[in-house]
Amino acid sequence: MGGQIVSIRRKVMECPKCKSFMEKVTFHGIEVGRCTNCRGIWFDHLEKEKTFLLRVFSS
Repeated sequence: MGGQIVSIRRKVMECPKCKSFMEKVTFHGIEVGRCTNCRGIWFDHLEKEKTFLLRVFSS
């Protein structure tokens, strides 16, 4: 206690399609980005691999 927060960095994600703000949502237990404007779902490379493994092992 007694510490002071100098700054907080928050990564703002931008939709690759329409350049609007993206929010984090949970898709089958995996956190992914969803555009607040065009509603596109965007995966980074690890999210895409996790989704593939989920599909393979749930069959």
